[in-house]
Amino acid sequence: MNVLLLTQEKGAYSLASANDKKSDTTEPAINNTRNKVNLKNLKTTGNRSCALIQYFCDMRGAHLKQVKIKDISVDHTDQKNPVLTGDHDFPKVDLATTHGVIQRTWDGGETESKGQQLISELEQLNIYSDNTAKSTALCSSKISTHHALNGAVSIPLSFSFQTPQALLNINHALIKIDEFQKTKAFDTNNNPSYLIKADHGTWGKGITFYKKCDVGTLKNDLTTNAFSPFVLQAYVKPTAFAGADKSKNISAHQRVVVGRNQKGDCHVFGGLHVQRNGSLVSNTHGTEGALHVSPLTDCSEAIQKDLFHAADLLELNQFGADVIVDDHDQHYILELNDGQGISGPQLEQQHIPEKYVDSFLERLKAAN
Repeated sequence: MNVLLLTQEKGAYSLASANDKKSDTTEPAINNTRNKVNLKNLKTTGNRSCALIQYFCDMRGAHLKQVKIKDISVDHTDQKNPVLTGDHDFPKVDLATTHGVIQRTWDGGETESKGQQLISELEQLNIYSDNTAKSTALCSSKISTHHALNGAVSIPLSFSFQTPQALLNINHALIKIDEFQKTKAFDTNNNPSYLIKADHGTWGKGITFYKKCDVGTLKNDLTTNAFSPFVLQAYVKPTAFAGADKSKNISAHQRVVVGRNQKGDCHVFGGLHVQRNGSLVSNTHGTEGALHVSPLTDCSEAIQKDLFHAADLLELNQFGADVIVDDHDQHYILELNDGQGISGPQLEQQHIPEKYVDSFLERLKAAN
């Protein structure tokens, strides 16, 4: 099977051996064998997730070619034989012999948009995509995700605002959130009541928290700054899992990694508990507070049911879900990430990279 990996940054690996023989992204070091090395000993350069995808594709005998999204385009000059092309140093890729494609983006913006466009073009050429262009577009937009999941699975009480005119409904939304917080016996003096999420934001960026006493500031921020689409959401106070210090700000969530098998059934591959003492955003890329990370051990049946339903609604094959659980043991899906993290000691110990590649290759084989 010939597979393309569209990415922001390539990754390569090297295998330590008696001769210190190295492998890169172009020459498979292992052919169709499952005699893998301990990932702790797998040296990588560039993006480690991409390097691990390369490694496990090489192990399975799949020929993977990594290409940077910003460098390439689909050339339809010969409509019967379109090719993937780039600058003068880029060797053309025959798309007629390409069977599948994976997209890995994590910064959003133009790279993500171009990646979605490339995936769409490749799908029209009957090249199987891990997650479709439609699915990745839904995931990249907080508003689209909200519309797709609202009323179907458990998400925080949310209201989307796509135009400046929609701000006329802000008071109604704030009242509904206040009513919701009362049902939780929520301490509005020491906790935020509302948060605003930019429609497109990554790594915890574009999120602003407001206490109930700051509602005037919230309205002023929305009316005086240049308008950008956003989601207004009720703040959910999480249950801490790693213990809490004296900091007032505690954030915690589950990162659940989900994938499908060749029959289309979803399974939880593993995941993480992520907590920050000293920050309202428990993102691993953040810098505030003290970060605590441990393997996910208790993804409940109720959470799994909602995540699998969400996967069907967004037509996702693989994703990472951020899920928060409050003090009343109620879970809420915060967001779904189609380019989920698969590297790092905690995830690699759970064999997430291997499961990720196997999920894709099994479905690719069934599709071809």
